[in-house]
Amino acid sequence: MKIKLGVIVLMILVFAGTTHADSTPTVSLTASSTSVSTTAILTTTAIDTDSPPTAGIKRITLYANGNVYRTYDCSNNPTCVYVETIVHTNPVNETYYSIAVDKGDNSVKSNNVTVIYTGMNLAPVIQNLPAQNKNEDSGSHSHLLDLWNYTSDNWTADENLTFSIFWQKNTSIADCSIEANQYVNCTLPTPNAFGQSIITVQASDGELQTKKNFTFNVLSVNDVPWMNSTIANISFNEESYDDSINLPNHFTDVESEQLVYSFVTSNENITVTENSGIMNITSAQDYYGNSTLTIIVSDRENSTNETIGIQVLPVNDLPYFTPSLANKTAIRYLPFVYDINVSDKEMHPIIYTDNSSLFAIDLNTGLINFTPVTFGNYSINITACDNDCISEIFNLEIIYIPQPGFENNTPTNITYQEKTSYEIFIDLILRSIVDIAQIEINGINITGTHTSNNTYKANIPHLATGNHTYKWHANYTNSLFNTSQNYNLEIKKAQH
Repeated sequence: MKIKLGVIVLMILVFAGTTHADSTPTVSLTASSTSVSTTAILTTTAIDTDSPPTAGIKRITLYANGNVYRTYDCSNNPTCVYVETIVHTNPVNETYYSIAVDKGDNSVKSNNVTVIYTGMNLAPVIQNLPAQNKNEDSGSHSHLLDLWNYTSDNWTADENLTFSIFWQKNTSIADCSIEANQYVNCTLPTPNAFGQSIITVQASDGELQTKKNFTFNVLSVNDVPWMNSTIANISFNEESYDDSINLPNHFTDVESEQLVYSFVTSNENITVTENSGIMNITSAQDYYGNSTLTIIVSDRENSTNETIGIQVLPVNDLPYFTPSLANKTAIRYLPFVYDINVSDKEMHPIIYTDNSSLFAIDLNTGLINFTPVTFGNYSINITACDNDCISEIFNLEIIYIPQPGFENNTPTNITYQEKTSYEIFIDLILRSIVDIAQIEINGINITGTHTSNNTYKANIPHLATGNHTYKWHANYTNSLFNTSQNYNLEIKKAQH
């Protein structure tokens, strides 16, 4: 029994002499690569260097970016190898480490391993491109879109992508291109064109491509009417007109709208109207000279204008009789006077001529003044000329009326005794209505009075004694007249 006890004690002593403290395990972490596209293989190796029965790794915990990714049960094996496959399809950077725990609950942290996942090579992504709105005829537009602001790629930076215009609809509306592999520039190549163009932009990373459309709206703008054919200066004769200009042949509007015409002249003597596009220019009566005409053309929103010269040429106006010639009656042996008047708008000198042998009209004044010696009806043509001539005809009737006469027995030589007054009688041969009968004594006319039938009496005031000369004058209402011969009137001194 003593022997057995000693053995037991010895064994205890032996075991007691070989017992070690529980040590911390070792742990390391490795990766298949620190830069992968989608898949990384992480290997954690934990070793417990203790001797049995204390040796053994209980578990290994893998951390990703500080968060528990997964825990692996090592089943208390002295050496535990934990392999984890991690897949990321999108680009990401992750930092890993592992913590191993042994049977004695001793824990140890491994080294850090950072893995860069570049992800799968995906096609570039173009976000919605905004529509572009520009007015027609607005020319070129640079840097409309910065494509780098709308594009992303999981592998390739924007500046390393390749941008292009893949397709365009209605390049006559808008024609676009890429500048510096970044900007979209567009020009509007067709004047007055408007509408919509669709542009397809492509982005490529060299392997994969993506496409995106945007619309370019060219907005209609009301264009100003414009002159497509010049209008020459216009001239026409005074008191005439010009209607040679068809305005739609000279002005047009892109929108084909109905144009409205108005006119401004520099001279109030010029009048301009328009009917169905025909411009009619007239001048005031007797006006001639130069002026300007401004033609204003409007589509009721915008307008344009054109100024031309207007020349109204002078035309010699015919002189005209003022008043027109009237038929006249003259009496043989009596003076006939007819003052013919002619007016001329240009105040030119007038030359008068006639076709008559009865008289000669005054060339410069138009006065007819003569005493007919014949009688009858005569057609008289009077012509008045400045540079041009005008003629009118009047009828001249020359009638014969016998002159008033005196009875054979009167007047006679008379003798009176001196007294305060005297009466002298005369008998007329009446051939017309008597206007006046006068006695002329010593150069003084005394009007007689009608006493009866064809007898006239003159009352003579006191005359000095001696011989006096007297004669009678008879004037008829038809302007005929007669004068008697001279007779003697003797006044004798009164006897007391």
